Amino acid sequence: MKYFAQLGAGNKIITIIVVRDADAVTEENGIFFLKTIYGEHSEWKQSGVGSRGAAIVGETYSMTHDLFSSPPMSEGPSD
Repeated sequence: MKYFAQLGAGNKIITIIVVRDADAVTEENGIFFLKTIYGEHSEWKQSGVGSRGAAIVGETYSMTHDLFSSPPMSEGPSD
């Protein structure tokens, strides 16, 4: 089984979908398979590939660094 993250506005991860190995021999095959179901304009990235890390809903995908990352923490009031 392979895990794919659906990307929304700002490359925010909006869902994770599991795809059978037979439908996702490569990342490109998996993305093609998902686009046939969710539409040609949907955006996908495979999770857990190399140093890309695992995708978590609510995090973002950085195209520049090819990795999933948490949104920056906002700083609270200083003491």
